[in-house]
Amino acid sequence: MMMVHFIGQKLKKNWQIILLILLHTFFAALYINQRDICSDEPDYLEYARKWLQGNPERSYALYDSKSPVVIVAWVPRIINQVLKNPIHKNDWGKSDQEIGRYMMILFTLLTSIYIYFWSKKILFPKWNLLPVVLFLFDPLILGHSGMIGTDIACAFSFIAILYHLWKYLNRQNWFDFFACTFYVGFACIVKQNMVLMAGFVPLIVFIHKLLQKELMSFFSLNAILKSISFFLIVLLVINLAFYRHGTFTSLNQYHFQSTFFKNFQSSYTRLSNIPLPLPSSFVQGFDLFSYHGQIGGGKPESTYNPVTVLGNESYHNGFWYYYLVNLFFKMPTAIICLSVIGILLLIKKIFIKKQLSILHYCILIPSLIYFVVLSFFNPIQIGVRHLIFLLPTFYILFAQLIEYITVNRNVKIILILLAFIQTISLVKYFNNYIAYTNEFAYDKISIINWLSDGSLDYGQNNSAPKNFIKNNVEYVLPTSIEAAGKYAVRALQVIHVNKSTPDTLAWLRKYHPVDVYKGTVWIYKINR
Repeated sequence: MMMVHFIGQKLKKNWQIILLILLHTFFAALYINQRDICSDEPDYLEYARKWLQGNPERSYALYDSKSPVVIVAWVPRIINQVLKNPIHKNDWGKSDQEIGRYMMILFTLLTSIYIYFWSKKILFPKWNLLPVVLFLFDPLILGHSGMIGTDIACAFSFIAILYHLWKYLNRQNWFDFFACTFYVGFACIVKQNMVLMAGFVPLIVFIHKLLQKELMSFFSLNAILKSISFFLIVLLVINLAFYRHGTFTSLNQYHFQSTFFKNFQSSYTRLSNIPLPLPSSFVQGFDLFSYHGQIGGGKPESTYNPVTVLGNESYHNGFWYYYLVNLFFKMPTAIICLSVIGILLLIKKIFIKKQLSILHYCILIPSLIYFVVLSFFNPIQIGVRHLIFLLPTFYILFAQLIEYITVNRNVKIILILLAFIQTISLVKYFNNYIAYTNEFAYDKISIINWLSDGSLDYGQNNSAPKNFIKNNVEYVLPTSIEAAGKYAVRALQVIHVNKSTPDTLAWLRKYHPVDVYKGTVWIYKINR
């Protein structure tokens, strides 16, 4: 009875966050039910199936960045298998993919809980729900919340690491040390780029000691033992996640594909016989990812299309402004407007008033370095979704700004107006969140020329042309033969983003579409 009372009190105390989570789940589930299976979802799910069967090897090119954390999408099928007789399906996994997508919302909910608890500790009560609202109802999050992939899982691990690190630096307690360490190991198995967190955590601790004028304690015996424990636990988590498959394989036993790893292997021959304390499938993922970046996009053997932004294409390199352009057109207008003010205030607070807090360097150091790395050193820029993991901590800092500037009554009126504009903007893209663009993208027809591929069209509207034709019988799908008529076609097919397929619709590029459907389908009326 006491337990029931305790749970009741907790629910009553946190009813607002529970309501927000339920609302997000409702809208995300509605969208999942409407959209098609996206481009990478089948490969993520298939790799997770192989992992469940005890085989973590990356035996297929598209398994380069796939992660075992996607196993949560298999939970409905596993439960079905346990409760009923073994099920044999012949739909090539389509039904498992469709059902499994709903389970992926779990990572969004866990992320929002971390945002909430962190916000409660640094914001006044009337503002601590704001970061949660901004995150849960960001169109980018609504669009990818039920995606079988690792982008939201990255966001969860990123905020969990930084939250426990922040608490550890404030309190120096063992629980937060071990929690932070575990999540670093978890992040490393979620996605390759998250391995940088294993370096960021010691770096932030070092900077903290430096700013606190306690630098010598960073090199004390206690600190050294903690550092050893940190890396041993991270290694343990990685090894357990990949079944210790190929652990302690020496460098000279690997058959690398990428030039980078081959050169590394040949350059350090003295170290080549030392067994590596990492699973071979974990190391293999980095090699494959590097190899595919080396090949470049848009070729028959490529695993991704060429990087495209503002009508420019790159087959071997990204663009330093790729994510800036994507954020400018994809982030809600109200957030962009206030972010400019926020950046100026943050610069003033840190560099002029010298009010640098633990929160600031815990969030800003990894976030800024990641943004620079992804913008300048990442050849595989195929969607703004790769920045999703930075949003939770960004919205926490953003809420601090709102709390700071609302002392002025006129500012409150402006905020209400901006909130209204953002709500209208989001409603216009109801059940079409991946294709969302803000008011800066005033030409909704041409925007896909500027942000083609994954940022707008991730395969979520593959069936949209046929659905449009079904409801508008005078329209048809275009063929390779130029002819007058009314057509509905995926814009990416006309642009010919996927260079590994024949360019059969090149003739359509001479004409301008008259309308756009679902943000990704071009409508043509051609008279001759």
